[in-house]
Amino acid sequence: MFGNKNKAVNPDPHALAAATFAQQFAGPNTVILFGSRATGGHRPESDMDVMLVCKNRGATAERDVNLALKRYFDQNPPVLNVQLLAISEERFNYCRRAPNHVAGQAWRLGVVMCPENLGDVQEPHDGYPDSWPDVKQRILTTQRNLRSMTALAQHEPEDQASYGFHGHQAIENSIKAWMSAAELEYRSVHDLQELADSLLSNPYESTTLAAELLLELMEYTSYTESEGPAGSINWLNKYAVTYRYGDTEYRMSPADQVRFVTLISRSAFAFMERAHQLTGTAPADLEE
Repeated sequence: MFGNKNKAVNPDPHALAAATFAQQFAGPNTVILFGSRATGGHRPESDMDVMLVCKNRGATAERDVNLALKRYFDQNPPVLNVQLLAISEERFNYCRRAPNHVAGQAWRLGVVMCPENLGDVQEPHDGYPDSWPDVKQRILTTQRNLRSMTALAQHEPEDQASYGFHGHQAIENSIKAWMSAAELEYRSVHDLQELADSLLSNPYESTTLAAELLLELMEYTSYTESEGPAGSINWLNKYAVTYRYGDTEYRMSPADQVRFVTLISRSAFAFMERAHQLTGTAPADLEE
């Protein structure tokens, strides 16, 4: 089940000081430090994740906060690489009810500089479960990646790095939609095996048709490099990072390409369908 709010018990002091400084230049908008530097799970090279909840002046406020952070780090090294996400207050208030949505994670696990600016989470009146904002976003993202994967595999078959990347993203997002719908918390990771293990160890989800297809997909995308569990590698994961930047020397045959696109598509559609079942929704609800 989802965790409780306010887990930011050990924030990075350097990042926290920078976020506090930036809030002074945010006007009526709200700065939130989230991610690993809010929870204490950061490494020296970790980014500083900042969310800016905008009441107004979105573009101007984003510029002002970026300049404030630059000014702070110029005067107080070391400089951290900042990932700033601006979101309207209306969308933040709608999405933060979904624990796995980035707004929900920032609200539950982040350090909110001015919580009084935001108020309490409002009870939803749209008839959808709390998880729906994340489920909906993940399904829509899955659909976009499936379209890109299919088009690239058909028209640019040599661009394996690109259609492989979109295939990975389709599976990652459809699995996360399923997990949110099942009220399973997931980390901000791209590792498909970690996500699959969470679902396959759940007594309610491990016996579904979607789980059977997930097992088949994991068998298809895994190979053994050495003896023992540590030697098992999921090659589809590599399209999210390694092959995205350096490509791969391996080239799929035309038959392999057809199998790849078919299995990725079939699996992603099954995972999305399971998410719809759990949330009591249908594809038409994506248009709301």
